[in-house]
Amino acid sequence: ARELYAYRCGDSGLAPTRHGLNLFLAAVVKQAAGTEKAAGRTLRLRGLQLGPRSGKAIARALCGSDFGGLDLFNNPSLGDSGAAALLPLLGSGQITSVRLGACGLRSAFAPALSRALLASQDGAQLLTSLELGGVPSDAKIGSEAELSGANQLRAIAGLLETLAERCTALEVLDLSHNALGESPDADAAVSALAVLIGGGDAADGGCKALASLSLACNKYDLDRLAPLLGALSYADSLTSLDISENSLGDAGCQQVAAILSPTAAAEAAAEAAAA
Repeated sequence: ARELYAYRCGDSGLAPTRHGLNLFLAAVVKQAAGTEKAAGRTLRLRGLQLGPRSGKAIARALCGSDFGGLDLFNNPSLGDSGAAALLPLLGSGQITSVRLGACGLRSAFAPALSRALLASQDGAQLLTSLELGGVPSDAKIGSEAELSGANQLRAIAGLLETLAERCTALEVLDLSHNALGESPDADAAVSALAVLIGGGDAADGGCKALASLSLACNKYDLDRLAPLLGALSYADSLTSLDISENSLGDAGCQQVAAILSPTAAAEAAAEAAAA
């Protein structure tokens, strides 16, 4: 933790002080108190103003440890380079659950993660949770406006194709609050998502264990999301889909309802026609 504090000060241009170190250590200890014990411990280092060099320090500290999860939510200065330093932990299969929401991720991270997963022998198959989005359910941050370093992932279609091909145990995928609808590869990414959940050109492939997918607040419209919505009927394992805060309109919501609950949708349509 002392090394991590020194890196944080270096990244932010601040001089380390005894008082600052004590405050940092207290924050780390407080988060450690909530660490899960079951199914591999999760190291939580949320909102500690960690920068690029902190990634290497964390990777060294975790190597060979019994931690199976890593939560760095809301460290906006971490950036692509800091997050990339953690990729060997995923590639080796040691870390199977990672949360990097609001970490200032941009265009370089998704391709780097894709390469790491493709190069790994076992890590890709062990990955169960990948959260690169906005606000986790247990965070004390209530809206996108309060995210100081919301991610803007780009060139993500290739990563989604890799996840569909290699990460068969993936259960949770959070890509919310990334403005993916404005990405140059937005259409390709949605098509890759359709394959990932089991539809598209690979109805027998994809992440068959996927239970939760969040695409909230990504500036999608109904036309752009159409390939994904059309593939929902193949997503047998999916129990949670968050597409809130996108421009779907009434027609989009009705289409989703019809796919998720065709009987209820037909009854509603019949009632409307009879009214």
